[in-house]
Amino acid sequence: MALAWVFLSLSHHSHATALTPTEQQSETLRALIEKLEDSHYVDRRYNDAMSREHLNSYLERLDPSHLYFTARDIDNFDQLATILDDQGRTGNVAASFDIFSRYEELARARLDEVIDTLTCVLTDWTSRLMSS
Repeated sequence: MALAWVFLSLSHHSHATALTPTEQQSETLRALIEKLEDSHYVDRRYNDAMSREHLNSYLERLDPSHLYFTARDIDNFDQLATILDDQGRTGNVAASFDIFSRYEELARARLDEVIDTLTCVLTDWTSRLMSS
């Protein structure tokens, strides 16, 4: 019975407020790109190709099991693949935060579904246990 109450209380958890980029994060991104291009032992430019690599890596790290992002999400994110480098040069990290916000939205929805299902199962199980 106590476990059912735990799941019931979890199902009414409050949602965190959205993350927003800070000036320090913007400055850090600009500095990283500058160091990569000017000081790295391999002469690499942060260009569209590298931008696409970083986007794909970021998506894979957020959703390695491919449980959350839909094909539509991936298509929407793919539009960012060749502009992240340009945004990065100006310190614009909004796209990364937008992608994470979408991930968080989907993960919270999935968690809510799981908690609701467990709550129903435990409530049903508890009712059957009490009536027998």
